Order: sequence, then structure tokens, then C-alpha cells
Amino acid sequence: MKKILLLLSLVFIGNILAQNDSILLMNYYDQNQGAMLKWIPVNSDVFLAGFERGYLLSRAKVIENGGTEKLLPFELLTAEPFHVWPVSKLEKELEKDSSLYVASIFVDGAEELKNMPVPTNEREAIERKQGDGFLHLIGSFSVIADNKVADALGQFFIDKTAELNQKYLYKIEIPGLEQYTSYMLVPNFANQPKEKVLGLNASLAPEVVFLTWYNNGSKNYPYYNIYRSEKLKGKYEKLNELPYVGQQGNAVMNEFSTSIIDSIPEYGKTYYYKVAGVNAFGFEGIASDPVEIKALYLLQNAPKITETEEGVNGEITLNWVFPKDEQKYLTGYNIFRADNGAGPYMRVNPERLSPKTFSFIDDTPKKSSNYYVMSAYGFAGDSTNSLLKAHLLLDSIPPAKPIAIEGKCDTNGILTFKWAANVEADLIGYRLFKTYDLAIEPLRVTSGYTPDTVYTDTLNLKEPFTKIYYRLFALDDHYNPSFPSDWFEIPLPDKNPPTNGSLTEYSVGMQGISLKWQASTAKDLAKMQLLRKSEEDIDYKVLYEIEKEKVASTLSYTDTSTKSFYTYEYALLTIDESGLESPQSNVFAIKQLDKRKVPAVTNLDALVSRENRVVKLEWDFPMNASGFRIYRQRNDGTLSTHKFVDGKVREYYDKEIKPNSEYTYLIVAQLPGGYPSGYSNKVTVKY
Repeated sequence: MKKILLLLSLVFIGNILAQNDSILLMNYYDQNQGAMLKWIPVNSDVFLAGFERGYLLSRAKVIENGGTEKLLPFELLTAEPFHVWPVSKLEKELEKDSSLYVASIFVDGAEELKNMPVPTNEREAIERKQGDGFLHLIGSFSVIADNKVADALGQFFIDKTAELNQKYLYKIEIPGLEQYTSYMLVPNFANQPKEKVLGLNASLAPEVVFLTWYNNGSKNYPYYNIYRSEKLKGKYEKLNELPYVGQQGNAVMNEFSTSIIDSIPEYGKTYYYKVAGVNAFGFEGIASDPVEIKALYLLQNAPKITETEEGVNGEITLNWVFPKDEQKYLTGYNIFRADNGAGPYMRVNPERLSPKTFSFIDDTPKKSSNYYVMSAYGFAGDSTNSLLKAHLLLDSIPPAKPIAIEGKCDTNGILTFKWAANVEADLIGYRLFKTYDLAIEPLRVTSGYTPDTVYTDTLNLKEPFTKIYYRLFALDDHYNPSFPSDWFEIPLPDKNPPTNGSLTEYSVGMQGISLKWQASTAKDLAKMQLLRKSEEDIDYKVLYEIEKEKVASTLSYTDTSTKSFYTYEYALLTIDESGLESPQSNVFAIKQLDKRKVPAVTNLDALVSRENRVVKLEWDFPMNASGFRIYRQRNDGTLSTHKFVDGKVREYYDKEIKPNSEYTYLIVAQLPGGYPSGYSNKVTVKY
């Protein structure tokens, strides 16, 4: 058996650290030693406090008092607190007992953590806390696993004065820290249960014996010792050096069972196993009933069919090999044959073949296709199977080209495709392909082949396609493919509304409201509509409709039917050839301003004053204006906005001028509501 390493029992330690008490007390009574006690701090804070201050252990008797119980005063069991052994004592004892090496490492680590500087940032604090937690976990497990280590860490005591049938209340505390105090009630040391391991079972696996048994169901006996013997009532050898804590992650492992693997010492022998639970003080419970198993060799390799050869009379000879080092464990072979790779396979040899046989003649093969599989059988009743080996008789004539006859798809996306059956005797089926676009590589829709002449497909009608194409190949039992059928086109129900266009910009003028948009790109588009809703309307109404042929070229419209100071909402709607409507586009809410005609700016004049380095502009406008936009052009430049002045003024002094320049001016009035007036006359001056 491979050497068993002691693993951290995360389940058991996790149960301990989940206690409500700050310190967990455990006990076991041994007739030769007395009441054995251990204690475990449940978190790293308690652990560090105990490491620095030690522990005080007290005991109080519980006695009967007139039909009730009375608790007598607590008495310290030791005058001084329990502390970790000094380094000098540890080193001296380590020379006698190497198991204390664990305690030595633990003490070194605890001292190092205790003397670390105070963390200066969050990262150092987290790392410090993680180190405390890990050391606490290792220390707790070491205390549970070994009594001597527990003694060295100041967490073990034997109460030799405890009476076997007396009821006690024990108290464990950390001096000066009352919050870290816990109690344990011991009703009677004489009635401590010894649990028996149940459900031990042994089974064979390649090169090993696999043992499983029921968990004890409590943490009183969390570990196990495993024993093996060559005789039922003979001497049992313990296989594990340290108590076994169980195997996590095994395929048969669950919360109710534990397992272990034992290497087989010698094949052909019968072995007996038993398992006993072990408590936190190293004492065993009641061992399981023994289980018996004969250690037989299980085959690890399979036969390999190396070649098949066709004879003059149509018989087929098979040759195979099998590893020499395993041939002595064989009882024989069987050969199975089928007319296709999927089977079913039938045995072709009347009796099991000898393990020394490495060839066989099949004199009743199928006419065209023969698929072979071999099974090898071992003395343990096990078997292994070869890979499939095909022998196909010569056939180079493919089936005829299939002919598709019908195809349709309903509104749920269920498509049915039918074709005429081929008449070839060696036909085995058909392979199907489909595509939504004949310019794209088709997709194979059958795994292997189908022997039917009807294929049902389920399509997603939300995809943007209006038709689908299918074609098929016929195959014979030598997998010779026919010429492909013609592509068969099947229309698809349209359940997808078209994509819509979107409004992009607008302008308001005296003529009305002008809109521009981006057209829909739907392939099956029938028409687009411009919708309008005024303040007087409840629903949108069709304002303008564009037929399919003009959609791409018609991208704007001016609504001249608007009324002054009314607000209108505009949106687009697209309709496809199936009558499906798109979702409504984005909405523009636009107010029609005053549609009355407005006059232009008149009598624009420009006067040049070289002495004052200024050009004075004067003009007339008969209406109230929000402002005047002054356009200016210098020499051959662009006429652009120069200034926007208040609507109350009728003159402007242009001081931003340069010598030897020609300036042209134009003025437009800006009316309340955003309307522009007509343009003034242009004036040009030289400076």
C-alpha cells in the first residue's frame, strides 16, 4: 500500500471552529491514565491570546441535593496556567521524540507572528490576519492529532484525580480575559460510547483494492486506522502510519461514506480488511466486521485487431495482438460482428477462443460491410474490448442521385422535407445539407446518415431569412456517395417585422416644417410612411407614403399644411411585403412658428471714417426684432456672420477693420419666435 500522508481534515476542523464557545473542550477517559482533556481555541484571536497568556483549567463537582443537583465551587487543577513549552524544553524533548518537531515548527511560527511589527496599511493587515488564521488551523489540527504535541503547546492535561462515576463541570479560560471562557459537562466517564465502523466494503480495481465504509456520524471518532490480514482470525497489520482522515473528491465519495485505496501485495491471494475509528486522543472505537476479497489481476490492456484479409471464397481472416505480460491472466477471446458501425454486434465464434490464439477465419461474412470488435476475458471475470475494425468488400458504384419532392415550413418554424426513396439494395441512407444562401457553404444537418425519406427540422423564424435550401446525397454500405440532389427551395413564413428608418433633422420656415430621414434597409420592404399627430389628434395619421421603388431616393418632405404656433409630432413607419409593421421610429415634436410674411431690412448704408478708424452702418426695419445679424466680407473672403446686435438698434460701428481692405456688408433681422427677415441690400466700402 502506498504511504498514507496525514491530510488536514477540513470537515472536522470546520465543525470545531464553528462552535459557539470560544474554547472547545474535549475529553476521553483511559483506565490506565485517567481523564484526558484537550482544548482548542475556535478562532485566531482566542488562539493568540492563549498563546501569550496560557490557559487555566478548573473543575467543579455536580452532586445531588434533595432531588435536584448542586454545583460545588470550581477548583483549579493546576496552580499555574498551561503555557507552550519553553524552547529549551522543546529542544531537549525533541531529541527523545521526533514527533515534537511539529510543535517546534508551530512555536517558531507563532513567535514570529507575535513579534511582527504593527501593520501600517490594509494589505499588511490582511496578510497578518491570514497568517494568524493559518497558524491557528495548523495548531488546532496538530493538537487533535497528537497528544504529545498538544502537551507541548499547552493544550493537554490528564486529570488523574477524576472519579469514574462522578459528574463534573470543567471550565477552561484565558487569564484576564473573561470573555474567553468555556465549559464542558461530563455526566459520567464510565459511559463514554465507543462507536463501531459500519458498512465496510471491498472491491477490485486495476492493481488495487478499493475500500469504502460509512462515516461514524459524529466528531468523536473523526479518524480511522485501516488493517489488513491474510487470515480471517490472524494478525492484522495496520496500513497507515498516522490516523487516516478520509479521501475527498472520489467518485463514490459522499457525505455518508469514506474510502481508501490499497495496493495489492500479491495476486491470487485472499485478504481480509477491517477499519476502526480513532478519536482525538489516539484511542480506537470498535473495529468494523472484516471483509474478504480475493486479489485477482484486472486486465489493463485490450486486444488490437491488426489486419483483416479477404480470401478467394469471400471468407475474412482476422489477426490480432495482445501484450505478452498480461497473456497469463487471460481465459480467452470472443469476436463480434455487425454490418454497420453502430451495431448490433453478434458473436461469430461458436466457443470462446484460446488465449494462445491470435487469428480467426470468419467464413460467413456479410456481402459488403463487416465491422469487428474483439473482447478479451480475465480470470477475475473482467473484460476489455478492442477498437472497431471495418472490412468493406470492393464496391465502387454509387447510388443514384436522390430527387426531392416536397418541402414546407409552418408558422411555428417546423419544417418538413421529403424525397423519393432510392431503390439500391446496398443503400444505407442519406446525408442532408442546408443553407439560407446558395453563395455560402452549406451546413450538414444529419450526424452520420438517416435511413428515412423524410426530415423534420426546427427553424428560428426570428432570423432575417425568407427562404431556405436543402439538398441530399445517397450512401451505400461502402459509403459511396451519390451525386447531390438539386437544391430544393422552401419559402419561410415571415414573422419578423422590418427594420425602421429614423428621423435625422428638421427646419421650420414660413412654408411649413421640413423633415429629413434615413430610410429603412429591410430587404422585404413594401413601403414607408411619414406619420403626423397634431395637438388636435389622438392618434398618428399618415401624412406621406413612399412606395418601395422610391424609398431609397425619397429622404425628405415639407409639411406645408401646418398652422402657426401649433406643435406637431412626426415619426416613421415601415411595412414589409407580408404586411408586418416595424416599431415606430424616433419622434420629432416641432412647433410651427408664425407663417406670416416679414419685410426685409432696408436702406443699409455704410460710412467710412479714416480719422476714427471705423465704418458706421445704418439701416431701417419697420417691425420689432429680437436682433440683427450682420454679415461681413473682407476682400475676396467669405461672407459670414460678423456680429449679432440688439433688435432695438439701427446702427453699428465696425472697429475691427484693417487698412487697404474692401468690406461688403449684409444685414438680416431675427424676429421673435426665430424667424429671419428678408435680406438687406449689400453695401461695399474701401478703407
